[in-house]
Amino acid sequence: MKFFCIDYGRRRVGCAVSDPNAVLARSKKMIDRKFAPDYFSEIISAINEENPDELVIGLPLDIDDNETQMSREIRRFAEELNCKLNKKFPINFQDESFSSIKAGSILIKTKSKKKRAKKECVDNVAACVILQEFLDARSNSYY
Repeated sequence: MKFFCIDYGRRRVGCAVSDPNAVLARSKKMIDRKFAPDYFSEIISAINEENPDELVIGLPLDIDDNETQMSREIRRFAEELNCKLNKKFPINFQDESFSSIKAGSILIKTKSKKKRAKKECVDNVAACVILQEFLDARSNSYY
């Protein structure tokens, strides 16, 4: 089973994909909405290219695990995306708490020198973190 993950943001959208065995996540692409006003087309193109079985979308929750205004915006985004896709996908929402912090920590370890490049990479790495946490939780539930 293959999963495609989206880390939706108002400025950038990070995308990641799993291997066909749903064990490892890898970065797919980062879409800067400032330079890609039709970001839906880019996401749809990436999804079609990867041909996943299901989608995973990061969902921000507050400290008490309640949904936020951004959570509601992301749920609307997910509905709109699924309507625009030729094939309807099951959508899994994954708590994305601290994914950007974890992604930043990973990037610091890579010693990226360009601050701008690092900032843009955070969303891609965050999508990988979200997807990997989803995959790990999924595999742990089988044991």
